[in-house]
Amino acid sequence: MVNFIAESHKFIKKHFLDILLVSLFLLIGLIYIVLNNIHLKTNDEFKRATQQVIIVEGMENNDDTPNLDICSKYKGDSIETEKHCSTLEEGVCKFSGCCVLAGNGSTKKCVAGDSTGPTYQSDDDGNPLNFDYYYYKNKCYGAECPETL
Repeated sequence: MVNFIAESHKFIKKHFLDILLVSLFLLIGLIYIVLNNIHLKTNDEFKRATQQVIIVEGMENNDDTPNLDICSKYKGDSIETEKHCSTLEEGVCKFSGCCVLAGNGSTKKCVAGDSTGPTYQSDDDGNPLNFDYYYYKNKCYGAECPETL
């Protein structure tokens, strides 16, 4: 068996200059870190620095955007409800609590209404509005509900 201490001594004598240079660079690096007050972060410090941020949207309405909460805003004012229902997209209208998406053939229109149907059954000239079906809270009512909308 080879003598471990004797072989180690031979290795150190052979590579003394290399060992000295590496030790010197490590010592200079350590002195630089201490003098410049450099702190090395550990994995634990990185974990503690990470935070979970939750953003809660207040959902405040601006006058520039259509008010999607028209049911409470215009409660009891069917004329204003009708005006604002007409500005809603079909998908939003179908889920609304005070608007219905009424259709006749291929024509669809978002109007004020509830589970009993559209609020107004005639136009401004008194002509009857005959709708074949209407969607209220995403449920279709009427005799001719389409397969898909």
